Amino acid sequence: WVAYERSRTRPQSGPVTMKDYSQQWGKFVRWWEARNEDAKPFMDDVTPQDASEFAAYLEEEEKLSPRRYNMIIQTCKRMFTVLASECNDMPNPYAGIARKRPEPQGRRELSEGELRDVCAKASGELRTLLATGIYTGMRLGDCCLLRWEEVNLHLNAIMHQHRKTKSRNGKHPPIPIHPVLRAILEETGPDARRDYVLPEFAELYSSERTKASKRIQKHFSKV
Repeated sequence: WVAYERSRTRPQSGPVTMKDYSQQWGKFVRWWEARNEDAKPFMDDVTPQDASEFAAYLEEEEKLSPRRYNMIIQTCKRMFTVLASECNDMPNPYAGIARKRPEPQGRRELSEGELRDVCAKASGELRTLLATGIYTGMRLGDCCLLRWEEVNLHLNAIMHQHRKTKSRNGKHPPIPIHPVLRAILEETGPDARRDYVLPEFAELYSSERTKASKRIQKHFSKV
């Protein structure tokens, strides 16, 4: 990964994208290390058969969606392409792994009753996370990584720098805090308002963002 970061030939990507690539590549590395505990192999030790078995692992054991599967495979393919010249001009073991066709997913808005039910049955940080998303309109990552220093209860506003959207002057307008969200935020005492508003979800999202999504999906499936 360090070699990829330093490469002058890799595509230029923003810090959020690079972090995603790092997590996706890490999934392959962890899988490889679990199968080769006694060895420290080089990248050019990876064969097309290894790549095929990893793809099968993602599909059959991880049961990833086609979109997530494609992202990880594409990242692995990119890593080997960029670093080929540093690895004896190795052929790309992922070259023959085809992309999966994304499955169409129907979406609809939740009814007011369904939304109330989902929120009423949530507890702990999940309850705060859902409220933050509903009453601010922020993306999942922004909700998970919201810091107390960005929450001004005195001014009744959230001043958060969004991760994936940029404003012309680098600043985003403050988000008014809805009374319901304010009441939930105030459940955390002043002495406990340090660092992340949702430390558990911040850790989940930072380690691998799909973990936060899966936690929410699990709650929805129970409701």
